[in-house]
Amino acid sequence: MVLSTAVWIFDTAMVGRLSAEALSAVGLGSQLAYTVTFVFAALGVGTAAMVARFTGAGEPEKVDHVAAQSFLIACVIGLFLGILNFLGAGFFFSLVMKDPRVIILGTDYMRIVSVGIVFMVPTLVLNSALRGAGNTRLPMISALLGNSLNILGDYVLIFGHFGFPRLEVSGAAVATSIAQICGAAVTIGYVTLAKKEIKLKFKEIMKIDPRLLWQLVDLSLPASLEEFSYSGSRLISSMWIANLGTVAFAANQVAVSAESMSFMPGYGFSIAASTLVGQNLGSKEKTLPKTVGGSP
Repeated sequence: MVLSTAVWIFDTAMVGRLSAEALSAVGLGSQLAYTVTFVFAALGVGTAAMVARFTGAGEPEKVDHVAAQSFLIACVIGLFLGILNFLGAGFFFSLVMKDPRVIILGTDYMRIVSVGIVFMVPTLVLNSALRGAGNTRLPMISALLGNSLNILGDYVLIFGHFGFPRLEVSGAAVATSIAQICGAAVTIGYVTLAKKEIKLKFKEIMKIDPRLLWQLVDLSLPASLEEFSYSGSRLISSMWIANLGTVAFAANQVAVSAESMSFMPGYGFSIAASTLVGQNLGSKEKTLPKTVGGSP
């Protein structure tokens, strides 16, 4: 969480050196692109809960099955959101922003990051599965690599250093997409090659289990609605601030990115608590007395 917040701050600092229009385009483009993405990525909550229960119960086959089915639906969601952002970028921006320069820059930004979104949702869901299985280090390593590449890519591509072209806002979008693809490669490579806590098997991915998919959706829907209430309210507030002008919106982006460091790390403790609770619930299920005459 600290790494994710840090890359947001670095993004804001570097894009902010270009212009208020550039910062507004990236700030609003990120919110438009990722608000819906994070709502659907809440599928990871249900995934983590089920993986933690089966891990605690000592049922690795079911852990692998849940991870595979979650990965399948996450790939479908990621592809859908990527296409939606690419095709709808101009329409979404023209609804919210009046500045024509910001609309052009923001539309280009959203279309480029839509490529990374295709890989982002499966990565978030698999990272949630790994956390549910007790491995919180691999998601951190994945984030460390991805975010380091993002910051380096921002510096190189936004300003045109080391012989690379100066791409400015488009450079920030390219760096973000590359970082997300690399982060996905680390996580997917681990669960398919290392095969420790979770073994992602192709045959399990293709074996569609409607009952399990429904359980995942049922567990994740409340978390999705909760995320929608948070992200949706932030997006509406941003739309109101955008009406005040480009400079006002850019100033708000700087303040919000700095503020985020105060609360984002706290989410790490909630992940640890969820994993411990889920695994303990799973382990206790094996020792509960059998029901006799309808009474435990």
